[in-house]
Amino acid sequence: MDKKQEILDVTYDLFSEKGYSLSMSEISKAVNIKTPSLYSHFKNKDEIIEVTIKKEIERCFNTIYKKESELANSSCEENLKSLFFLAVKYYKDNRRMRFWCHISLLQHEHLKNISRLLIENRNSYLASSVRSCFKKGIEDKEIREDITDGAIYLYLSMIQGFLEVAQFNLSNDAIEDQATMVWDAYWNGIKFQG
Repeated sequence: MDKKQEILDVTYDLFSEKGYSLSMSEISKAVNIKTPSLYSHFKNKDEIIEVTIKKEIERCFNTIYKKESELANSSCEENLKSLFFLAVKYYKDNRRMRFWCHISLLQHEHLKNISRLLIENRNSYLASSVRSCFKKGIEDKEIREDITDGAIYLYLSMIQGFLEVAQFNLSNDAIEDQATMVWDAYWNGIKFQG
C-alpha cells in the first residue's frame, strides 16, 4: 500500500474515533512518519479529511448502486427490503457509524458544505430510485394505490432512524431481529391489500 493511501486509512480510523479534532501528529505517528512528511502528500489536515470523507461517501453510495443494479429485475418489495438491510449491514460496523456521525457534527464550514452537497446529491438519486420502485410497485399491485411521497420519505427516514437507534441501544445480536420487525411493520403499512 502506498503511503498516501495509508494516511487516508489511518485518517478514517482517527476521524471515526475523534472527528475533526484529530491531529496531524496523530496521523503521522500512526503511519510512522514525521509530521512534516505528511505535507508532501497533502496540503493540510482539512485536505486529508476532505479526501477521506469523499471516499467514504463514494464507498457507501457505490455499495447502494451496486445492490440496485443486482436487483434490477426484482419486485419492489425485494428492492426496498434489500436496500434497507444493506444499510443495516453497512452500518453494523460501529467505526463506520461513528465516521458518519462525525460528518454530521462537522463545524468546519468548507468540509460541512462539501459533505452536505455530496450526500444531498446522492440522497436525491436514492429518493428518485425509491420513487421509481414505488411507482412500479403500485403498477404491479404490490403497493397500495393511495401511497404518497410521504411513504417514500418515511422509508428513507426509517433507515436513518433505525441506524440512530441501533447505534446507541442495540447489541449486534439484536440488530437483525429489530431490523426485521421494523421492516415488517413498514411493509405491512404500504403493501397492497387486494
